[in-house]
Amino acid sequence: MLIHLKHTILILGCIFYTGTFLIGQNIISNGDFENNTSGWDTYFASGYAGSLSQNSISHSGSYSARIHVTQVPSTPQVRYAQLKTTDFHIQAGHDYH
Repeated sequence: MLIHLKHTILILGCIFYTGTFLIGQNIISNGDFENNTSGWDTYFASGYAGSLSQNSISHSGSYSARIHVTQVPSTPQVRYAQLKTTDFHIQAGHDYH
């Protein structure tokens, strides 16, 4: 019984130790906006204008991003005002998990 318990504890310890290395790395830096808007920028299509700033209203942590749109054309479309990261670029043929 004691040997069985030791083996169970050893196996569980190995699983938890190994599991910490299997968690994926965050490929987007400053995703929580705790470092102001470092690594982030906006894209506004023709006819749009606005700014990006750090905001104290947050989901988790202390901050979030705020996109303040100041100008839209007469027929606005949602996809023409975007938040984008400046340090991560998607490449064709790669998997991102």
